[in-house]
Amino acid sequence: HLRSLCLRMEYSVTPNRSLTMLIMYREGKYYTYYVDYVQRRYVPTRGDTVIGVVTSRSGENYRVDIGSADSAVLSYLAFEGATKKNPPKVETGDVVAGKLLTANKDMESELVCVDSRGKEFILGILSDGYLLHTSIHLCRKLLNAKCPLLKALATRSKARLELVIGMNGKIWLRADTFGETVRLGNLILRCELMSNEEIQQLCETGLK
Repeated sequence: HLRSLCLRMEYSVTPNRSLTMLIMYREGKYYTYYVDYVQRRYVPTRGDTVIGVVTSRSGENYRVDIGSADSAVLSYLAFEGATKKNPPKVETGDVVAGKLLTANKDMESELVCVDSRGKEFILGILSDGYLLHTSIHLCRKLLNAKCPLLKALATRSKARLELVIGMNGKIWLRADTFGETVRLGNLILRCELMSNEEIQQLCETGLK
């Protein structure tokens, strides 16, 4: 079972608010440590699921802004079922979800839109939704099993909701209407500096 333990947390609210957490994950006999904090720029990490915006095409590759210092490279063949005769329809400005195949400070990160089993899951072009630009801390917080928000959205929200969370501080969502999408997006953003108990209370009042 995956367990998380917060060893240290420093918290302050200022015009340039900061939040730092040293977190330890234990899975079996292995431990993983990382420092989670509100940061302005994403540092690519191999294996991360990220959300980005296509900015240009060069030859057989697309360049995707994932919020890091450099763009990521996405091959048109890195989509499920894509071939030279049957390329994907990708346009500049499209929002895509992908997994970082490589991440190296000395070269551009490589993005793919298929999972490790070769089947498309949540990866690929994300159409007609709303893209939230938030902190990496909030994305990690929402993906923590102890955070009640995702379960509440699945059980309490009357609207049909599609949600993709990227580890680079991007969240894509789509509900039945644009108004409902914006409302749920604002609710998600309010959770950043809340405790799990406060998030639970927010869901009980905000998802009626």
